[in-house]
Parts: sequence; structure tokens; C-alpha cells
Amino acid sequence: MFLLIGFTLIFAQGFFVRRFVGKIGEKNMALQGIVLGFVAFLLLSLPSSENSEMITIPEFGQQDGILSLSFFLSGMIDFGSSVNDFAIESMVNLGDASNTRENVSLGLDLLTGEEFDLTMDIKKGVNIDTEPDWVHGVSGEVLEATELLFNYSIMMNFTASSRFIVSEALKDWEIDESERNDVIKAFSRADITQSELLVDAIADGYISELEFAEIDIDLFEEEGIQFDQRRSWHVKIWMPQLPAGKIKLSYDLVVEDDIPTFEVIVLIKDWTPARPVFKIQVNGLSGTDTSIVMTGLDTELKRDVTLNMTLVTESDLIIPRTTIDAKYDIGERLDTAHILQNNRIRGIRTEMILFDAPGSANLYSKIGDILQTTLNVTPMDRIEGTPNAADSLMLQQLRKVDGLWWPSTMFIKDVPGEMKLTAQPSDRFDIHEVTAFQGMFELNYYSNTDEMDLFIETKGKAQNTRRSNLMLAENLPTSFNMEVTEDYGARISASGNGVERLYIRSGDSIPREGVKLLSAELVGENLQGAEVHQHLIMGYPIIVVDGITGGRIVATSNAEVSFAGFEIDGRGVLLDAQFTGGIPTASSVGINGVVTDLSLIGSLTGGKIETTHIMIVDPFSSLIATGIAEVFG
Repeated sequence: MFLLIGFTLIFAQGFFVRRFVGKIGEKNMALQGIVLGFVAFLLLSLPSSENSEMITIPEFGQQDGILSLSFFLSGMIDFGSSVNDFAIESMVNLGDASNTRENVSLGLDLLTGEEFDLTMDIKKGVNIDTEPDWVHGVSGEVLEATELLFNYSIMMNFTASSRFIVSEALKDWEIDESERNDVIKAFSRADITQSELLVDAIADGYISELEFAEIDIDLFEEEGIQFDQRRSWHVKIWMPQLPAGKIKLSYDLVVEDDIPTFEVIVLIKDWTPARPVFKIQVNGLSGTDTSIVMTGLDTELKRDVTLNMTLVTESDLIIPRTTIDAKYDIGERLDTAHILQNNRIRGIRTEMILFDAPGSANLYSKIGDILQTTLNVTPMDRIEGTPNAADSLMLQQLRKVDGLWWPSTMFIKDVPGEMKLTAQPSDRFDIHEVTAFQGMFELNYYSNTDEMDLFIETKGKAQNTRRSNLMLAENLPTSFNMEVTEDYGARISASGNGVERLYIRSGDSIPREGVKLLSAELVGENLQGAEVHQHLIMGYPIIVVDGITGGRIVATSNAEVSFAGFEIDGRGVLLDAQFTGGIPTASSVGINGVVTDLSLIGSLTGGKIETTHIMIVDPFSSLIATGIAEVFG
């Protein structure tokens, strides 16, 4: 190397300088040498896009390449390599130079020597009309489209006029109602068998995996049409006051078996946020809008930040199921931590908000046909002086069916530092058994406190059932279960002194032919446990409620009976006999409900003696009560 440099200097001095210095002059010769040397050193770090074995740089200005790349680095010293290396790595990490639809990684992975500010604006493709907002973090807009490729050698009847109609309609990547019939006719004249299916699938400009399953791709290829999935994107990153050292910020999409998995990773050491709000928002990727927002950051506190989170929506299930798995350490409590994901293709909107969020936590949530939350927060990160991790937590999924949104919602107040909660409809069914409690909403709960309040509501098709459910509980004990028994009854059990207050409502179900249960409600106070069984004796129902050791219970229902083509507001007269320790203690009559108060007996017996209620419906009194209700309202 040094020998080559020596010969080069001898040649330059002895040939060029000696020959031209007299003609050009020493001063001009020196200036030209400085300029040429500066250009030469720049070229040393710039790889050729043709012959270099390094990463190929996309050509600026082309439709399929990077349209714009702008960045601002202030106070940058010892950035790790050259600015050119940084530009190359940024482009590769933010997506490859092709427009084909595949796994995507957006983000940064840097090692720096000094604090710096970072602003990036990167765009690929020319079809994005919506520009992402500048936020403290990362924002992006992604446009995914399906391009139709025509093999004109096969499509002999695809005339110039038909091509023009299709081309004009797809110019904006969408087919509206005014264009639909003309495009269908154009494809039909070109002998495309599934013309209408094709137009409906590509009407919004993008054929999803679900829509591809509805059409015959092989048939279209035989008839001269192929499909190319394309993607354009526009990403903005604004991260001022980034510290020296390792910095990793990524938003990845991986598609396996047509199920998209979104992963967010943040790793920053000694970071002092420039703004109290940090946001990652990417819209349109795999037909999904995702937003992650953290508020309440202390702009004067230096901290290490780690975040590893995955979001998966199993939309191939009958009831789509979204899973949020997050492990983070922010270094301080947050005002709110908000996650929102909207799958526009499949009509699924999932949202989670944690209020007064802990500085670090392990959180696992699943929502869809099941409501599940597992939370673990170390004692040092819980609310000072309490066993609670956060003030409150909201988890909701909306499912769009037949043009309507059907919600499943869970809201928790005084979130425990350690908690596991699972709620879902029972999946045990047998038409030969009593059906009153089949499909009932089951709940299994465990925590480290007895202060949590719970609200759960599911609406019909949110879980693909007719039944809607509502549950409110105040001061749940450390353990609480509500389940269907082996003989298809219902059981409630609670630890300690029981549930301080409990309200359960279920409606819009058909327990038996000709009877529609509009609503069934239960109110309990200091409820420790109870089991409800329904027995049929010669086809006549007898209801047995046993295992009650204390508290108060009010149960009521409202049913509609179909008779001779009329819908009648039914009234049921219940005869209730109460036994405590096997001894008859009370009897009562109720219409559409029953009331029991065992608070006194429970306190006298210490909750050790169980009480049983045996209830039967008096058909004659029920008929009279129903008639009176129909006449007098």
C-alpha cells in the first residue's frame, strides 16, 4: 500500500507538477490539488450503484426508488461511520427498494458517540395522497395496492377500447360505482369468466388475502390476468436529543400463514425526552392502522428505555382474536399508555388504555372470543403505598358485522399489581341437557388485592352469539370464579368475604322454544358463593339455588312468550321455599324474580351453614299474572 502511494507521489510530482506548474502557476496548481483531493476522499466512501459489493443505492427520482431523503444531524461527532453509511442503513431498515408486498421493517439501529438531533423524511412511491404528521417519534402512511398485469397475447378479445376503460378506471387504483358496470362489461368482452368477482375484489384498489381466497387465481392466469401486490410509503421520524450510545427503534411486520404480526422494539440508554408525548403511528400497513402513544414523560429526567411489544390479530378465526404482548421499562410512571389498532380490511378495531401506568410492567392481553388480561408489576413500580399497578385499564374490541359495530369491552378500576383474568362464553353444549346456562359467560380471576372494580360487556355478534352480557363488580376479592357446572348449572364462588357488590345481566337469548329471554338480572351483595341448578320433572322446571353462605341476592327476569302468533310479555310466579342447614326457615312468592337476604343468618353462623332455595313456577298464577299484565300493562 505504502509502496503504491510512494510511486503515485513520484509520478504526480515528476510528471504533472513539473510539466504544468509553469503554465498554471504554483497557487492555482495548489488550489486544484486541494479540490481534486477533496473529491477523491468523498468518492472513497461512496459505493458505486453498478459495481460495488456494498448495498446498492436506489436511484433518486425514479418511481420505484426513494423519492426523497432528508435528514438533519446537529451536534454530531463520531457518529460511528460516515453520513453516507447512515443514509444507506436508514433506507434499508425503512424498507427495500422494491414495491412488492412483503415483510417490512421501519426504524433505526444506530451506535453513536455524541448526543444528536434526528429528523428524517423518507418516501417511496408516488401514490400516497395522505402525508404523515410530524410527531415526537415515528409516523408513517402506507398505501398497498394490487396491480393487474395483462397478457395481451392470451387476451385476444381485450380490445383497445376495453383496455382504455379499464386503464382509466384504475388510474386512481380504485373503481367507484359509476365505473363498476363499464369495467365488468370490458372484462366480460375479453372473456374473463369471473369479471364481477374481480371488479368487486379490486374496487378499493387492494385485493386482500381474504378476497384472494374467494377468486380462482389459476383461472385468471389462464385467461391472461396476473396480480402484483405493490406498496408505497412515506415515513417521518423526529427524535431530538438522542443520546450517545446504542439506539434501536423499529416497527416490524411479519406475515406468516396470512396472519400479520406487528412488533415494536425501542432501546435507548440515557434518554431525556424533548417532549412529554412520544408516539409511533403507522397507517395502512397490511390494511391496518396502528398507534402507540405514551403521555406524561418527564422532559428533565434521564432514563433507560426498553420496549418490546407484539400485536397479532388472528382474523382467520370465526371470532377474530387480537393479542397484545408487551414488556417495557420507561423509567417513570406515565399519565397514559394508549394502543390503538384498526384493521380496515377485516373490520376489527382494538384499543387499550392504561391510566397512571407503571414505569415497568409485563402485560399480556387477548380480546375477541375471549377477554384475557395478565399483568405483573414489581412492588417498587406500583402506586406508592398501595398494592395497585395503575389507576385503571380499558380494553375493547369492535367487530364490524353486517355494517354494524359490535363491542366487547372490559374496564378495570384500581388495577392490581399482579392479576390474571379470563372471561369467555362457555363452549360446552348438549341439547339433551338443560340449556338455560349453556353458553353462559364464564369468569376466572386471581389477583393480589381485594379492591379491584370490574366492568365487562359483550354485545351479540361481538362473540358470534345472540346473547348480550353485562357484568359489574365492586371490590372483587383475590379470587373469584363464575362458571358452568358439570351438570350444566351455574356456579359463583369467591374468596374471603366475597364480592362486595355484583351485578350481572344477560339478554336476547332463547332458553326454550317459544320463549325469548329479554333479560335476566342478578344483584348480589357480600356474595361468597352460590350454585343454580334447573331440574325437569315430567317436563316441569324446578330451580334449586344452594351453597349460599351469606350476603344478599336479588334475581329477576323478563321473558316474551310466543302464543297463537302473538308476542306476550310473560309473567312467572315463583314459589320459593328456603332451607338453612336442612331446616325450613322461610317461604315467599315472587313475580319474575326472587329475593334472599342471608346477612343475618350468615353473621350468626359465621358463614358455615349453607342455605338452599327451591323454586317452582306456579302455572295458574303465572297465567293470571300474564293476563293482568296484558290487559292493564
